[in-house]
Amino acid sequence: MRNALVAMLVAVITLTGCSSTQKTQGQGMVSVVAQNAVRIAGSEAVSKLDISEVYGKKAHVVVTGFADEFNRGYVLNLLRDAVEDAGGQLEAEGKAELTVQVAVNAAGND
Repeated sequence: MRNALVAMLVAVITLTGCSSTQKTQGQGMVSVVAQNAVRIAGSEAVSKLDISEVYGKKAHVVVTGFADEFNRGYVLNLLRDAVEDAGGQLEAEGKAELTVQVAVNAAGND
């Protein structure tokens, strides 16, 4: 009984450790750790942006430079929310008065 309990405890600890770095989705699969790093860094960076110029204007948001679609989409949504919070109106590229463009310079997938 004790051996079974110890074996189960070791299995739970091992599997819990694996789940924190498990690959989830995307081309080349993006680890949960990498996704969390992008989430934290993106939220921090966007919170420090001064995009007051978008107030009352139609804006189009563009994000370039990401190695994967999942992280690009996450940061794109952060910026779109920031534009709306700053009083801007999201529009398609051809109808916008200005473009909010962010380029990420990354040296690899992680």
